[in-house]
Amino acid sequence: MLNANRRLSTAYILKEEFGKLCDYEREGWARRFFENWRYSLKWQRLKVLT
Repeated sequence: MLNANRRLSTAYILKEEFGKLCDYEREGWARRFFENWRYSLKWQRLKVLT
């Protein structure tokens, strides 16, 4: 199903990547991860999924 819908697939991958945020023990590393993750969103051009 994810292969059939690229938009859904991209959103799912981004969601899974965001879950890695909780793996960081230090705030600085978590903040860096979050900023990089957030920066990657602008290149996805995803619309809100409803």
